[in-house]
Amino acid sequence: MSAGLSTDDAARVGKLLAHRDSVCGPERAAAEGRIEAIAGRYGLTAGQAVAAVRRPMLSAGWRSLPVALEPNWKRKVTLCRDCIDLFTSRERDFIRSIDSQRAAPSERQASWLDALHRRALKAVQP
Repeated sequence: MSAGLSTDDAARVGKLLAHRDSVCGPERAAAEGRIEAIAGRYGLTAGQAVAAVRRPMLSAGWRSLPVALEPNWKRKVTLCRDCIDLFTSRERDFIRSIDSQRAAPSERQASWLDALHRRALKAVQP
């Protein structure tokens, strides 16, 4: 992603743009604060982060985020959910739980999700 934003953070900024353009003041303020926090991690201003996300979207005529900008962990969860029969009941509960959360997983959750994703990939690939 341009301007040094990771794909996951670019997706977050893209989703927050809809809230930032809201007519509801508190929702707009919350979105602006979250965009500033993400941009701050990369040493950017909020405007630079928004421009880095909007520029390629607008030039391509997109109205929403492309699938390629969906966070990687969501794609992993989708594959694991599609192969849910491969996993134990505890692993199934974890997949369902992480699928329903909005925030990115913790490091521990991400490592477990990676392991489950690798197992699902092995089962799917010929």
